[in-house]
Formats: sequence, structure tokens, C-alpha cells
Amino acid sequence: ALVASQNGHEEVLQRLFEASEGYWRLLFGKVSPDGWSCSLLASVLGHAGVLRLLNRLCGPAIFKTLTKQGTSCATISAQNGRLDALKTLWECAGREHFSITSADGTTCAYTAAQTGQLPCLAFIHSVMGSSFLLKAKISGRTLVASASIGGHVAVIEFLAEHCPSEYFLQVETLPDGKTITCAHTPTINGDVRCLKALYKGGGADLLRLPSSGRPLPIIAAEHGRIDALRFFCEVLGTEEALGSKTEKGTSLAWFAALNSRVEALQLIIDQNLSPLLLSKTPGGNTPAHAAARGGSVPALSLILDAYP
Repeated sequence: ALVASQNGHEEVLQRLFEASEGYWRLLFGKVSPDGWSCSLLASVLGHAGVLRLLNRLCGPAIFKTLTKQGTSCATISAQNGRLDALKTLWECAGREHFSITSADGTTCAYTAAQTGQLPCLAFIHSVMGSSFLLKAKISGRTLVASASIGGHVAVIEFLAEHCPSEYFLQVETLPDGKTITCAHTPTINGDVRCLKALYKGGGADLLRLPSSGRPLPIIAAEHGRIDALRFFCEVLGTEEALGSKTEKGTSLAWFAALNSRVEALQLIIDQNLSPLLLSKTPGGNTPAHAAARGGSVPALSLILDAYP
């Protein structure tokens, strides 16, 4: 029965059911040593016809088996983009099945967003509503944060259309107590398309939130993501973005010099904001000190050329 389900052989399953003489639970409800059942195999591989047959023969109870990680048929269908299977599971098992949450907090909506399966996420939203999407979290990480880590722009844009802006402003608390926003990873990666999608949802308020103790423009500068830095300048204003400082007062120019991000320093000069190159930390260190500390001759030379 497991092999037939895996390969989508509905007629074989029908014949096995007839031969089981009422012991179908032992046949179709059996779980393999590695944690797979007929319904789970059909779900992961998208055999909607098999799922409909199992429901007709055994009833919706057949879909209650979970993987060893506690993953439901709906979740595993959404994870793998099996839209037809997902729709069939809704027809057969309904809201109760879609509401199943694994031990770590994974729902069918969360895994669809995490893996960029927009058609599946859109269907889940259509039947479960926005509230189901809004409450889905794993260790404090929201759907939109999970989608942003994977760079799933279409998913983020969908969430921007259907979720309030406040949803995008939620932060995730790390083990060290620091908080990061959903824009953190796209900034590190320099994913401007993703940042633009997040901006549609959370606006400038999102881009102004510190992440891991630093403003996003500083994160962009220290990682050399000049396109992301230009985007922050466009949205927040050049002076605000390039003049960013940490809570302790360390400037963007200081981080750029420390990490030899010459393009970021040149952008400061090109925008007639050269005085930022003289900014000091609370301890009195300037970007020139940072360049010396980081051993960056190009950064130090640029600063010296600006202020000979």
C-alpha cells in the first residue's frame, strides 16, 4: 500500500482495499519504519487522486498520521508546492487538518512562505484567512521574516497586500538578547528587490528599526552592499542613512572604514557629507582610526585625500 501510494497507483490501492476484508486500518494506516504513511507519501509527491481515494475508502481519519517531526499532510504538501494535493486535503479534512502545528511551531502556511511556495500560501490564505498567517511563528520568527531569509520576493509582496504594516515591524529575539528585523538578512545579502518588497509592507518605519543593535544602513555599509545602501539613502534620505549611528554612537563611516568599504566612504564624499569622515566614537576614535585598526590602506587614503 505504501509503494502504491508513493507511485500514485489508485487501482492497486482499490484492489488492496477489497482484499483487506475489513482490515484496511492495518493496511492503509501503517507507518513505515522511517515514519511515512500512505497519506503522507501521496501528499509529498502530489498524488491528489490517491488522497481522494484514501478519503473515500477510509475517511478523513486517514490523514491524522504525522511524520516523525510532527509534520502533517497539508504542511508537507505546501512545503513541496503540491497545490492539487493541498486543495484535496482541504476538501477531505478541512480546517482542523490545516490547523495542525508541529512540535517546533511549523504550520502549512509557515512552510509555504519559508520555501517560497506562493500558490500554496495564497490558497491557504483563501481558506484559513489572514489571522492564520499572522499568528504563524517559529521561535519568534514570522512568516515574512522566514520568507525574507530565503529571498522569496513574491511571497513578501503577497504578505504586504494582505497583512497590516505592524506585522512587518515585529522583531525576533536572538539567544544573546539582541533583536533582528525581517530586513536584517536581505540587508546583509544586499537583496534590494527583497528590501523593496519589505518596504511596501512595513514602510520607512521598518527600515529605521535597528537590527542586532545597528541601523540597517550601517549593516549594509559594513558588508559592502552599496546598492542596498543607496536604496536606504533613497527612502530615508541621504543624510539620515549615511549619518546613521549605533546606540553607542559609532558611525556608519567608522564601520565602513574598519571593513575597508571604500565604495561606502566614496558615497559619503560624493553626497557632500565629508564631515562624517571626522565623526568620533564615544571613545574619541575617528574613521581614520578604524581604517588603521582594520589595516585598510585604501580606506585611510580616501579619508586623507578628503582631509589632507
